[in-house]
Amino acid sequence: MKVLFVGDSITRGTQGVDWIKLIEKDQPYWTLENSGVNGETLTRISERLKKLILEQPDYHAVVFQSITNDILLPLFKHRGFWFRQAYNYQVKTGNIPSSPNKFEDLLRQTIEFVQTHSNTQIILPTIGCINENLLAETNARLFSYNSILKKAAKEMNCILADVSDAFQAELSSIKTEDYCADIFSNTAFLDLINCNLGLADNLSKKRKLHLTIDGIHLNSKGARIFKEKLETAILLTKERSLLFI
Repeated sequence: MKVLFVGDSITRGTQGVDWIKLIEKDQPYWTLENSGVNGETLTRISERLKKLILEQPDYHAVVFQSITNDILLPLFKHRGFWFRQAYNYQVKTGNIPSSPNKFEDLLRQTIEFVQTHSNTQIILPTIGCINENLLAETNARLFSYNSILKKAAKEMNCILADVSDAFQAELSSIKTEDYCADIFSNTAFLDLINCNLGLADNLSKKRKLHLTIDGIHLNSKGARIFKEKLETAILLTKERSLLFI
């Protein structure tokens, strides 16, 4: 089974713990292609996915992950100097954040494109949290985007991998910290270095976080949730295929 993963840093897995590698370990006979790119919004993810499908339309399934930076980048715009510089750079390189309405239009248009140009099955994962404090404003926005994604999955015959429900169940019953990529040097450099050294869970412990290293990117526990949800969704595509043999 050949599966394409396209998305942002949540998919890429270098910032935090790589959940795709966890799937690889349990499913050694699957061919998994990681095409996650740090910092991308749906605009750029959509462009790349269309190109990848035209070049190679024979994937059994594509995991199409987005949302994170469409919420995060507008937040950066109102923070300190270096966050604003990062926002301006991302916009100049084509990573333009989409409002909920524009996000829905582009998401559906991209799904339709993939379904028109290939027989691949599309898996849409929700995002777990943007700040482990579920009452944070970023999570109110996340609820809107996740709802758009859930509706599209239902109406366009995609498979939903609902990570958000699992995160909410975990975080709603424990004390959480109000932390969301608070320090630029950590977000841009230091967290990446620590994660490359295998110290992602140390960052979580230091910041009193449970499923993430910074309110967004996954620690070992958060990555296991992603792994379990997405592995189950991929197996479901296999069952769907058997129905049409």
